[in-house]
Amino acid sequence: MNQRSKLELNEIAKEVRACDRRCFVRLYQNIEWNGLSYTTDDLSSIRPLISGYQEPRILLISQAPSLQAWINSIYNTERDGGLIGKGNSFFIKDLLPAFGLGEEDVEYFRHKVFWIHSCNCYPWFRKYRHRQDRRPTEGEINRCLGRWLPRLISIDSIKGIVLMGEASTRLFPKLNPMRMKFTELVTRMRIRTDICPGKEIIPIYHQSRKNRVFNEQIHRGTNKKLCDLLKKKFVEWTS
Repeated sequence: MNQRSKLELNEIAKEVRACDRRCFVRLYQNIEWNGLSYTTDDLSSIRPLISGYQEPRILLISQAPSLQAWINSIYNTERDGGLIGKGNSFFIKDLLPAFGLGEEDVEYFRHKVFWIHSCNCYPWFRKYRHRQDRRPTEGEINRCLGRWLPRLISIDSIKGIVLMGEASTRLFPKLNPMRMKFTELVTRMRIRTDICPGKEIIPIYHQSRKNRVFNEQIHRGTNKKLCDLLKKKFVEWTS
């Protein structure tokens, strides 16, 4: 990886972390979480969550930080706000296994994967019968990661781009020109090499347990086959 690319990655990570647009602050409200109370001021002071190292081989784009990750970052002094760490149960229990990795591989993942979101702040939730995280709108996605995406996909060390969840696929219109449903797009298990020169793109389900169980019930075996493919490509991209 050339020095110019390293400097560019550092600059992108710095810009994302320093973003002060506070796009979702108007939605924040006092909340109870795990027996503790958090005020609007507590939540609105959190910076965008991103994990970016100098020589990543994979660009992972997910939807947005979870409420758990968002609140955990209040107490975490790591540069990534604890996005990659044992305090993020989704990362340890759900995401690492999707790549064929375990808890002992945290540092390896940290150095090989540049993890960013379509929106890097928590976009709050909708209140139905149960709390449900709100999906960022297409406009919000374009105003957030859309600002940095062209620079990110030009980094020469990146060999694979993993799009986790429907929101991240909106950043690549050529991936789904027919506007098929996200599930149909994913179940094709097609790796695209024609969108970003020198890079392979693969969309995957969001790897939360609830989502995995649902998709296994509807499309038997699809997520396992998809993760088997992802594990194989992870080895190729990082070797």
